[in-house]
Amino acid sequence: MTKVAGWTNIEVQSDCKNVVSQINTGNAQECSLQTILQDIEDLKQIFDCCRFSFVPRTANGCSHSLAQFAVKLIRKRVSADAECSSEGEGVGFYWGQSLHDENLAEMCNNSMYRYAVLASLNLEGNKPVLSIDDKCNPSYPAGCAYLGHMIDFCKAQGIKVLLSLGGRPDLSSDDAHNVAEYIWNNFLSNNSGPGPLNATVDGIDFRIQSGSNQSLDVLAQALRNYSTPERKVYLSAAPLCQIPDYYLDDAIKTGVFDHVWVQFFGDPSCKFYPPIWIAWYCYLDKYNTTLSLGITRNPDTDGFIPCDDLFTRTFFVVQFPKFGTLMVFEGKYECNFSSGVLLASGKKSMNKFYAID
Repeated sequence: MTKVAGWTNIEVQSDCKNVVSQINTGNAQECSLQTILQDIEDLKQIFDCCRFSFVPRTANGCSHSLAQFAVKLIRKRVSADAECSSEGEGVGFYWGQSLHDENLAEMCNNSMYRYAVLASLNLEGNKPVLSIDDKCNPSYPAGCAYLGHMIDFCKAQGIKVLLSLGGRPDLSSDDAHNVAEYIWNNFLSNNSGPGPLNATVDGIDFRIQSGSNQSLDVLAQALRNYSTPERKVYLSAAPLCQIPDYYLDDAIKTGVFDHVWVQFFGDPSCKFYPPIWIAWYCYLDKYNTTLSLGITRNPDTDGFIPCDDLFTRTFFVVQFPKFGTLMVFEGKYECNFSSGVLLASGKKSMNKFYAID
C-alpha cells in the first residue's frame, strides 16, 4: 500500500521489541521468522528510507487492535473456504517451450505431477497457430501427431493435460466464438477426426502477455460452454503477479476458470511476498477457482526461489484453502518435495495465523 501511495520514507513501529531487534540487526533468532525477516529485508529496498522502531503497546493501541482484527478476518475466511480446495496437490509444468525439455511421457511418469500444460497454440490476430517445439510448428503442420501417444499416456497417469494459448490475439466477439469452436473441434473433441495432436487435451490455459485484451472473456466463456456433466473442459489462467493483469483481468472475472497460477517471477516487482499472495487470495475469493504458485526453476530469472526457500514459501501458501499447486513455468522441478506433501501437514495448521503488531 505504501508503494502504491508513492511514499519513499517510512517508519514502522511495533510493540514487539524482540522482532524489531531481529529486523534491525539482521539476526533471526527463531527459525519460524527467518523467511518473514528476509521478505522484510527485500521489501525495505523499495524505499529510500525505511526504519523500524519499538514503541510500548500503550502507545500502539490502534495498530494492535487493527492487527488482531485482521487475524480474525483471515481465520473467518479460511474457515468459510475450508471445503473449496479439493484438487490442491502435486506439481504442474509447462512443456514445449525449450528444446531441452525432457520427453513428455517420461515427465508424466513422475508421480508428483498433476498438470501438464503444452505451450502453445498462438493466436496471431484471430488465427490460431500451433507451435510447440522443433517438430510441431507451422513449418511441419503434420509433425504434431507424434505427441498423441504421449498425451494419452499422461492422461492415463491421472494428469490433466491442457493446451496453452499464447501469441498476440486481436479478437472480436465473433472471432472469439469462432476460435472456441476451432479449439473444441481440433483439440478438445474428436468431432473433426484425430486433430493436429492426434489426441485430445483436457482443457485450455490462457497465458496471454501481448496483443489485444479484447474478447478474451468471451473466448473463455465460449470454451466453458462446451463443458457437460460427462465431459468437463478445464480452464486455467496464468496472469503476471500485478493486480489487475492487463490481458486476463476481464477473463478471470467471468469466474469460469478452474485454476489461476500466478507468475511470481520474470520481473523484480513480481518476487513472491506474502502480501501479494494474500491480495490474490482476496481477489479470487468469490470465484470457484484454485490459486497456484507459479515459479521458475531458471536461476538466472528474476524471482527464482532456491529449494530451501521454496519449501518455506510453499508451507505458507498451502495454509490457504484455495491453494492449487506449484506450477513450474520454466526449467525442471528438482526440489525433493511436492506441494502435495506439504498439503497434508499444512491443512492441519490452517487456523494458525500470527500477527506481528
